[in-house]
Amino acid sequence: MRHPQKEPNKPGDKPTFSIDWEYYSSFLEDSTLSDEQKRELIKTLWSIVMSFVDLGFGVDSTRQALDRRERDERPRKTG
Repeated sequence: MRHPQKEPNKPGDKPTFSIDWEYYSSFLEDSTLSDEQKRELIKTLWSIVMSFVDLGFGVDSTRQALDRRERDERPRKTG
């Protein structure tokens, strides 16, 4: 499955995420749920996952890691 290339986020931009409906609905092919119910289930699970990501790292964990790295590499004043 190919995913379209996205332009990288500019500094200060809030990252965006989207659901690949085709990919995730393939896991529910054998279920008896209607398409609407499948979509609602995927949306609910996605929301839960994103909440955990946000709680654990914030949505932009890469930026946080780079900021921490820059902070740790700065020379420290002594004295």
